[in-house]
Amino acid sequence: LVSYNTAIAACARRHHWQHSLALLKAMQPEHLTPDVITYGAAMAASASSSLWGWATELLVEMRICHMPMNEITRNAALDAFAKGGRWQAALDVLAAVPQFQRCATASSLAATACARAAQWNWAFQLLPRSQDGGL
Repeated sequence: LVSYNTAIAACARRHHWQHSLALLKAMQPEHLTPDVITYGAAMAASASSSLWGWATELLVEMRICHMPMNEITRNAALDAFAKGGRWQAALDVLAAVPQFQRCATASSLAATACARAAQWNWAFQLLPRSQDGGL
């Protein structure tokens, strides 16, 4: 599992999302179950390539597996949604866990998604949350 996670993360850093996806799919025949680190690395690959649809699919998989988001998966998903202007998906991520709303990075990424979609009221509502200094 560690080797797959490392390889998926390396592919994400190089913007090789296709390889990240192939590695994620190759885990199943090996009877390896992705963990939150695997999903975080795959989510980072989706964000680095602006593939918000893949980020959505990964979040759905995580929910099906009853795997909670951590800071890395949350921020990677929000980054993908921000790049795609998917403001509703970004707000859904923030709503999923109330403490996410107090995180400056999460609020900023969600505000960026809202701004890119010209959802100015939502973007402005998120700004004060990001100024409280909470992480």
